[in-house]
Amino acid sequence: PELITPVDERMEDKLRDVVAEHFTGLDQFDVDYQILDGPPMEELLEWTDIKNIDLLIVGRKLELRGTGVMPQRLTRKVMCSVLFVPQGKKFKLDELFFSNDFSENSKMSLELVASLAAKNPDATVYSFHAYQLPTGYYKTGKTEEEFAQIMNDNAVKKYNKQIEETDLDGVHITPLFVLDKHEEPAVLVNEVAHKKKADLVVIGAKGRTATTALFLGSVAEKLISVDTDIPLLVVKDKEKTFNFFELLKKI
Repeated sequence: PELITPVDERMEDKLRDVVAEHFTGLDQFDVDYQILDGPPMEELLEWTDIKNIDLLIVGRKLELRGTGVMPQRLTRKVMCSVLFVPQGKKFKLDELFFSNDFSENSKMSLELVASLAAKNPDATVYSFHAYQLPTGYYKTGKTEEEFAQIMNDNAVKKYNKQIEETDLDGVHITPLFVLDKHEEPAVLVNEVAHKKKADLVVIGAKGRTATTALFLGSVAEKLISVDTDIPLLVVKDKEKTFNFFELLKKI
């Protein structure tokens, strides 16, 4: 028995081989390999907290091998931003697609997208916003087309204000405003992102206040479950989420 290599050492060797095969340019980074014992979800949550992680990268498997974790559950509970990368996908950042609802978290997400695009002069950034007609709009006496134009104009005003208040690092943003007739914004995000051949879809977790920073929002939740072939980045305000968790501990 003393001649057999311990399990954790064997697993670390395998992990190093996988990293060496798929990641290049790691010489400029300090790489820390962790072999953890316990339920994957709990261990991930604990270690992203202990290590004060800014970004958790999770693979989307196309097969059933391995343990796996539930994407929505993980993203809901973890305090940092999460990037989902589909299996076999060559990751690039030429076409960046940003789902924009003009919230504070969207502004933070827009700054992040701009910083990514600034490193790639050939990158195209789309800001996508889906607007809906309010129930009872017809009582105003306006047609669907007329009221849709009003909603579109309001969205444009909000977008322009957001752009003025955001440091874009010189990056050009292409805005897209689409009427959501079926009230399924996540479906629209998915459809338009595919039409634009997006390399990355970015969406902010619902975080207008510290107490809602824990929650993802319906669009983000839906995208996590359906957008399995485009890398998806869910952006969280880590400070707000952390403060909320600290508050819960004291209750």
